[in-house]
Amino acid sequence: MAAILYKWSIIVLAVFVPVRDGEGQTPVFSSAEAAIRIQKMVHPFYVSVTEINYNKASRSLEIAFKAFTDDLETALKKKFQTPTDLLSLKDRERASRRLAEYIMSRLGIRINDKPVSLKFLGFEQEREAIWSYLETEPAPEPGKIEIVNSILYDSFDQQIHLVHVMVDGKRKSAKLAYPADRLQFDF
Repeated sequence: MAAILYKWSIIVLAVFVPVRDGEGQTPVFSSAEAAIRIQKMVHPFYVSVTEINYNKASRSLEIAFKAFTDDLETALKKKFQTPTDLLSLKDRERASRRLAEYIMSRLGIRINDKPVSLKFLGFEQEREAIWSYLETEPAPEPGKIEIVNSILYDSFDQQIHLVHVMVDGKRKSAKLAYPADRLQFDF
């Protein structure tokens, strides 16, 4: 419901709110330019959350990545040169493959100085956001975790990633802001 209201608010703003330049004149611009300007007013920040938890039983890192649906769809359209509707049930399999390829090409993890493989488990919608789930191959308990995360950097130079890592009950957090794409956590 929130997504529908959000999109309708953009349409209402585009039709009824005049945009004036510094001299009080209403500039002439295309509807695409108007949509971009309005999008920036309504959705002025680009933030994601990455939660990483070391599971002792499976000896793997469980990763949950959350970002705005429209931001992910923008990035997927740019990468694949065609729109991807993450909310469409009939295209769910294709959307999942594209999302997996996109995220795994921009997210890398090293445990104790050794790279680990990622497996994409799936995704789900939560209001106007998408949660994507990944898991690493089995690895020893981390003393050091290095993360490379450039997800959405190819589409938004204002992108911020909040990263939370939990190992053996100890939680550490950090922030990545474009263009920085690397973090290290020591446990």
